[in-house]
Amino acid sequence: MKYKVIGWTNYEDSTLESTPPTDAAVYAIIDNIRSNGYHFTGFHHQEEEHAVPVLNDGKKRLFSQRGFGGLMASVYHLDGIFDYAKFTYPRNDNDEYILPQKGYRHADFQDPSTLCERYTVLLDEISAQAALATQSLVLNDLLALRYIDCGDDIILKSPSAEYRFRVRSVKRQKDLTEEESIEIDLASLSMHKNRERFDRANELYKNAKLKLTVELEPLDIPEN
Repeated sequence: MKYKVIGWTNYEDSTLESTPPTDAAVYAIIDNIRSNGYHFTGFHHQEEEHAVPVLNDGKKRLFSQRGFGGLMASVYHLDGIFDYAKFTYPRNDNDEYILPQKGYRHADFQDPSTLCERYTVLLDEISAQAALATQSLVLNDLLALRYIDCGDDIILKSPSAEYRFRVRSVKRQKDLTEEESIEIDLASLSMHKNRERFDRANELYKNAKLKLTVELEPLDIPEN
């Protein structure tokens, strides 16, 4: 999806429709914040006059304070269990915050259908057949698929055929076993009692790769 941030407004701006932020929209916001050097918290996002991003589909994206804290942690490549807390609320008076300028132009709004993109993924024959059978693609997250979103097209290429799909949903999650997830939860609950256990769990969480699951809708028959 060809998302980009085209301006900033406030949380209560009733002239703009809001829509839940997908991963693709979040990445577009992260890229905009990084490129402009902005630095602010989830509190600012909800309370300031110009801390809510407006994207080129003409809609604003709203977050909880924790949710925006997690986004800002990602801006700084921080991926720990509680790193979002560093950016949820102003921590002290010495922090210097850099907020965007308020404003956006309606001329920059685009028909959402024009933002859709087409992606191509190369697969071996077994993986392609599995995707065709389950109508889903599961793989380690790829930088090339960072902006993939519902409504985009994706072509799966195998040695023998091409399969064209419409993206129905996109989900990213840490690639952890059930036992690892349970240990991370338990260690987080007892972090003040057993810091060493929490530190081990935090490293496990940070080092786990992202697994990408894309649910697919077939668009045509294979091209042999």
